[in-house]
Amino acid sequence: MKVLLVYPEFLDDTFWSFKNVVKIAGARAGFPPLGLLTIAAMLPPVWELKLVDMNVEKLRDKLIKWADYVFLSAMMAQTESAKRVIALCNKLGIKVVAGGPAFASDQEDFPGVDHFVLGEAEVILPQFIKDLEEGQARQIYSADELPDMATTPVPMWSLIKKIKKKYASLIVQASRGCPFHCEFCNVNGVQRYKTPDQISLELDAILATGFRGAVFVADDNLIGNRTEAKKILIAMEWWQQNHDYPFTFSTQASVNLANDEYMMQLMTGAGFTMVFLGLETTSKASLQECGKKQNEKCDIAEAVRILSNRGLLVYGGFIVGFDNDPDSVFDDLIDFLQQSPICVAMVGILQAFPNTKLHERLEREGRLTSTASGNNSDASTNFKTRMNLDALVAGYKRIIRTIYSPGKYYERILNIIKYYKPAEMQSKIKMRDIMAFLRSIWYLGILSSWKVRQYYWKALIVSFFSNRAVFPKIVVMLVYGNHFMKVAESIE
Repeated sequence: MKVLLVYPEFLDDTFWSFKNVVKIAGARAGFPPLGLLTIAAMLPPVWELKLVDMNVEKLRDKLIKWADYVFLSAMMAQTESAKRVIALCNKLGIKVVAGGPAFASDQEDFPGVDHFVLGEAEVILPQFIKDLEEGQARQIYSADELPDMATTPVPMWSLIKKIKKKYASLIVQASRGCPFHCEFCNVNGVQRYKTPDQISLELDAILATGFRGAVFVADDNLIGNRTEAKKILIAMEWWQQNHDYPFTFSTQASVNLANDEYMMQLMTGAGFTMVFLGLETTSKASLQECGKKQNEKCDIAEAVRILSNRGLLVYGGFIVGFDNDPDSVFDDLIDFLQQSPICVAMVGILQAFPNTKLHERLEREGRLTSTASGNNSDASTNFKTRMNLDALVAGYKRIIRTIYSPGKYYERILNIIKYYKPAEMQSKIKMRDIMAFLRSIWYLGILSSWKVRQYYWKALIVSFFSNRAVFPKIVVMLVYGNHFMKVAESIE
C-alpha cells in the first residue's frame, strides 16, 4: 500500500501562522504536522509512506498519482486548502482518507472524501486498517473512547528531510485533555499523559534529526494533573542535563501555575522559557459566564508578573464577544496589557466551535448563524452577539491596532525588561540564533519603516544596557512584534 500523508496550507496570514516570523528565523513554517507524523508511526511497516506539508513545499500531481490513498489531516483554519486537495485527488482518481478537527462535524461538506477517521487514532485506526486491507472499509469511523497514551508511538520524523531548513520549531506532546471545562473549548476534560520514558524517547528522536533549538510541548494544559506533569518535567530536566541542553521549551498551561513554586522551578530547570496562558478577559462576569473558574480565583496581573519573575515569559490568549462583556471591555483589555509584561497577546472575537458547550447553548437559543472559521484574526463571528456586532468588530479592531502599534508594543517590551528574569540556562547560543538576529537587523533595523526601526533599536539598546540577560528574548519579541503588526494591518 502506498500512502501520501498531506498537511494542507494555512491560506490566511493569521496570528498563529507566524509567516513573518519564520522568514527571519530562516525557516518556511513554524511547526511540522505532528499528528500526521504520529499517524505514520501507527501504519503497517510494510506500507510505503511519503509526506507533504503544503506550508513548506508544493503538492505535485505526480506525487498524488504515486499513492493508492491520500491521508489528509486539517484544522478548521485549513478547511479551504483541504477542499482543494480533495478536489485534486478526485480529479486524479486517488482515494482520500480524512481526519482532524476540520472534519469532526458536517462530513457532508466534504463529498469527495472516501473515508473519515474521526477521534483519537490509537482507538480507531487499527480497525480501519484491517477493513481497508480486506477491501471492506466503511465511510465513517468514529469513537468516543479515549486511549491510554502509553500506546502512542514515537512520531516518524524520518519522513521529513532537511528539517532544520523547514521549521522554526519542532513539537512533542506529553498529554491530551484538560481538567477544566471552559464553555467555548472543545478539549475533553479527561487528561492523559505519556510516560516519562516515552518523552525521553521522543526527545532522542528529535535530537537524531540534527535539529537544535525551540521545541513546543503541544499540550492543551501541561500542568492539568500536577503529579503526572512533575514526573514528566523531572525526566525532561534529566534528559537535558545528559544531552548538553540542546532544546528550549514552550507550552500551554493554566494561570494557576503561578501558585506552584516547585512546578515553576521544574519547568525552568527543564529548559522552559515561555508559557501560553488562556487569560481570556478582564471581565469577572465574562469569566463566570464561560466557566473559567481557575482565572476567577486569582489576580491575573500578579500571576503574570510572578511567572515572568520566575523565568517564564507569558504569551496571553484573550477573547472579546462574551454575552457579559461590558462596553468598556476594549479599553479595559488595552489598559491591562499595557501595564503587563505580555508582548504577545492573541486577541480574537469569540466563535462557537462544534462539540463545545457554547455551541450547544447557542444552538438551543437559536443564535448560531454559520460555521466557525477557526481563524483567530477573523473580525467576525458565527452567532448573534448580545453586544451590537458593529461595535464589537470596531472595538476588536481598535484593540489590535492599538496594542500592535510600534509605540504601544515598545511600552510592553519595557515591561518585560523590568519584570522578566531569565533562569540560568545551560543551553548555548546556536548558529541559527545568531543568523536570526542578523536577519532581524536587516529586516527590522534597516528595511522597515522609520517608526519600526526607531523602536527596534531603542529596545535593543535599553535591554543591552539595563538587563543584558533578557536581551535574547527581546530580540525574539521584536521579531514577533513585526509579525503581529503586519497581521493587524491586514485585518479588514
